[in-house]
Amino acid sequence: MLSKHVAFCLVLLYKALLEPLKEMVQRVLGVQKLDYIVFSHVEADESGAINKWLEIYPEAKVVCNKVANINLEDFLIRPAQVLKDNDILPLGTNALQLISTTYVQHNWDAHMWLHALR
Repeated sequence: MLSKHVAFCLVLLYKALLEPLKEMVQRVLGVQKLDYIVFSHVEADESGAINKWLEIYPEAKVVCNKVANINLEDFLIRPAQVLKDNDILPLGTNALQLISTTYVQHNWDAHMWLHALR
């Protein structure tokens, strides 16, 4: 059973994978709406199809940190919800916490990793 709010971490957001991913997400969500779109960092393979997802789910919010937003704000079709390090994103009975990872290789651009809290 899904909690009141559902978040999907769409790690692979290649435009070429949009249709199969969309079908999987729609199968899981059913009639529920997608509340949040989260990702690890801003590169074409992780976030390249964000605007397509925002068109499919017009109520969904992109959630990111301030560094990711610097890169995204120029091309997102609507503003992102920007979290600070250690901020919590409530998801009904679960939650996600933004963790700054500026020291992690391949994540040099200071984007986030999110993990579920119980």
